[in-house]
Amino acid sequence: MKLFELGKEYTFQRTKSDVPGKTITVKLSTAADLVTVPYGTFDCYKVYINITVTGLGLVHTETAWYAENLGLIKRISDDSLWELVSYVP
Repeated sequence: MKLFELGKEYTFQRTKSDVPGKTITVKLSTAADLVTVPYGTFDCYKVYINITVTGLGLVHTETAWYAENLGLIKRISDDSLWELVSYVP
């Protein structure tokens, strides 16, 4: 089973009952990418993530790279950078 299907867009939505008018929408779109981090170079799924919270006016974007059979390799968000530096199976 593949983690994501390339070229597709996935939309997830959650409405919070405790906050009227607040809806969290997460949109993912995917592409193939070769990424290098301190631990090495990997063929990855590049995932663009856009999170919108209506009712609060919040928007968050990030890009993450996932390698099959390994998981998260790199993540860039509005204020942070995460990269894989070591792995112990």
